Amino acid sequence: MSVDLSPDGRWVVFDLLGHVYRMPVGGGAATVLTQSSGVALNFQPRISPDGKSIAFITDRRGQYNLWLMDADGSNPRPVFSDLNVAAFEPAWTPDGRFIVVRRAARGAFGGGGAATGSGLWMYHKDGGTGIALVTAGAGGANATPSWPTVSGDGRYLYYQVGMNAEPREILGGTLQLRRFAFEGATSSTSPTARAGAPRRRDSRQAARPPPRSPPTDAGSPSRARSPMGRSRSRDTSSARAPRSGSATSRRGASGCSWTPSSR
Repeated sequence: MSVDLSPDGRWVVFDLLGHVYRMPVGGGAATVLTQSSGVALNFQPRISPDGKSIAFITDRRGQYNLWLMDADGSNPRPVFSDLNVAAFEPAWTPDGRFIVVRRAARGAFGGGGAATGSGLWMYHKDGGTGIALVTAGAGGANATPSWPTVSGDGRYLYYQVGMNAEPREILGGTLQLRRFAFEGATSSTSPTARAGAPRRRDSRQAARPPPRSPPTDAGSPSRARSPMGRSRSRDTSSARAPRSGSATSRRGASGCSWTPSSR
């Protein structure tokens, strides 16, 4: 069973025995939203950020594809329809314009190896061909990516992958959590680029960390090495302040020179 809460917290949707239902969050009678779908299966409902639409998976046209309907169950329509591709686990982007799903192309429905077109894909809510975000691998780095979730600021896509592990290794990491970064996206922008497909970066290709700066102690005077090998303290606080209006360079007690700038 999949359950989702409306943005205003007043009602929930859930799937049960092939249908999608809606009911108040406080309980009461549940209203079926997919009763007119006949023998088709309907499951994994996800409410849009504005609460006006519900994304769900159904096989009304012979294959599990991504569909939308209004919050009251009316106006059901496909986001995409493809008999060679099954879709699962829809997730909205925070701006409510795009939906990320797990695609399984023909030959990969069992969750085993990869097939062309399998992985995590993103579609516009009004339809289209979609774009691949995370491509499935054959038991490698991104084998069977699933259960996508977009962060609240729209910058990251979180998902899990199934990895090969030794049969007797309990902590071998069979399931791992990964993060996909939408490059250039901010909290106020869509995760897709304005011109074409989004630039993307997998969390495994992390940026090299910046070099570390040597530690400093702001509370103690700087130390300079003397010619004799001993350390001696240099206190720069003893430098004399410039005289008002003076344009000549003076040398303080620490040996540091300064030249007053004109104002």
